Amino acid sequence: MQANASIEIFPEYKEMLELHDDLKEELTKLYADKEDLLNTVKLNLELDYQLKLGKKQYELMMVRIEALRLKRKAELLQSAINRQVKCSIDVVEAQLDFEFEKWNREAKEFYKDLKFAEAYTGFEKMTSEAVIEMKKIYRKLAKKFHPDLDPDWQEEARHFWQRIVEAYGNNDLKELKILDLLSRDFEKEEKVLSTMELLKKDCESLKEKIKEMINDIARVKKGFPFNLEEKLQDDEWVEEQKRLIEEQVSDWRESKKIFETRVDELTIIIEKPKFH
Repeated sequence: MQANASIEIFPEYKEMLELHDDLKEELTKLYADKEDLLNTVKLNLELDYQLKLGKKQYELMMVRIEALRLKRKAELLQSAINRQVKCSIDVVEAQLDFEFEKWNREAKEFYKDLKFAEAYTGFEKMTSEAVIEMKKIYRKLAKKFHPDLDPDWQEEARHFWQRIVEAYGNNDLKELKILDLLSRDFEKEEKVLSTMELLKKDCESLKEKIKEMINDIARVKKGFPFNLEEKLQDDEWVEEQKRLIEEQVSDWRESKKIFETRVDELTIIIEKPKFH
């Protein structure tokens, strides 16, 4: 009687094992998809954006910073005049440097990205065969070393996984191949799920992680630059954006002239003897 019960249970257990393997495979694919989305698709979209609109955006960014700095300078000078206190132009400039440090830093980073995009167009691109091979190796290694798929690995294996992530993120196929060979040095006793209950719990955990990963990918795709993917392929949209940016640049240039005039007027008053 007991033997018959065992025979009846075994097929169900085997199905659960197959489901477990399928879920691990699906989660591994999702991890690879997300890495590809962030390290390849996102990069290419950002480069496309920079090449098509980056110069105009940088021009707008700089003229806006210059205009707002002059506006703020006029406010500081006017405040000193109203309070009838001594005012050093050098001190005012130092204050402005401090207040606009974040904006200037962001402008420098944007400029670096723009220059990188321009230089990147001359780089040798990976072949489609190399991309496919890299994804295949990554998925194979992820299935073995990803901490969400197997949290029992020791610290050494976790460091090894970080090297895998870095190589994949850098599109370094050569390094990934080396890591694939080195992965054979990591031996671990196969985890045995001795009961149906444990196997079910592990499957439920994998399902939850799959759900979370699908939501993460969907969330990433809603943000910049993925929300502009189709628009960047539309030449009319790109030209319209350039026109709109140019209008803003023109407006800020006019504002800059007004603030420059105001600063010059206030500087003359500040430099009068009674303010020194």
